[in-house]
Amino acid sequence: MVRSRSKARRPYRSGGIWRDPKSGRLLAGISLPDGTRHSKWFATAPEANIWLEEEWRAAQSGQIRSPRAAKVTVEEWVADWVVELRKCAARGKSAQRKWGTLAGYEDKFQWMTRAYGRHRVEEITPKHIEALHDWLRRGVVPPNQFGAVPGTQLSAKGGPLKVQGIIHLHHYMKPMFRRAYRDHLIRDDPTYELAAPGIPAEEKFVGEALDIAIWRKAIELAQAVPNGLAVLIAAMFGTRRGEHLGLTWEDVVLEGRLAPYLTITQTLQRQTREGLVRETAKT
Repeated sequence: MVRSRSKARRPYRSGGIWRDPKSGRLLAGISLPDGTRHSKWFATAPEANIWLEEEWRAAQSGQIRSPRAAKVTVEEWVADWVVELRKCAARGKSAQRKWGTLAGYEDKFQWMTRAYGRHRVEEITPKHIEALHDWLRRGVVPPNQFGAVPGTQLSAKGGPLKVQGIIHLHHYMKPMFRRAYRDHLIRDDPTYELAAPGIPAEEKFVGEALDIAIWRKAIELAQAVPNGLAVLIAAMFGTRRGEHLGLTWEDVVLEGRLAPYLTITQTLQRQTREGLVRETAKT
């Protein structure tokens, strides 16, 4: 009698062996992280077990390539990745994956898909990403050796981008390519040892401290307008808009050894169809 697959399964990704009741041959198979299977027929159990052990070790070390590797494009993989991020946000698995942040992810990923959307994920190398950094500074794809269509506008506005936005995209790509490596879609992670571009001096933020006379004037003006306190908190602490609008009296401590101080614990965000919603702070 042939065992059911559910009973014959080994631990996750270690594979299993099934016998064909008609021929008596054995089918050894192992599941890859992307849901596809790698299998082979054998005449004897020892042969099947040896092959299965070798394939399991190869899968653990990332040597087995997924059948999807030769098919999935950058555009398809980015779309899958954004869907996965939305699932994580819906489950509350990461405090940093807010809905507003996800919209920023999608917008910046479009810069990459406009350049390399039709490329297969396995084709992307560190040189592709370095070239993209340079193209984003121009805002358009120049004649190139990477197969990207010259003249393609990379940003929605069609202009050159500042380095800070390019750095954000670089950091967004790292977990995406790590996931592709884990799923055996690529042999090497092109972002593994690739550093983000540096910010040139002319684009670095240089702050100026206000003198005491200006601060006194600011406090005076804040007391005279409805939203003055929020503006004053933002100026003093550098809080995001949602952070200082999400403050409540429970976040403010006026007595005690360390008082006075306030703690950023939540933000006030406007979501589509839900209106104003309180969320936990990003950091």
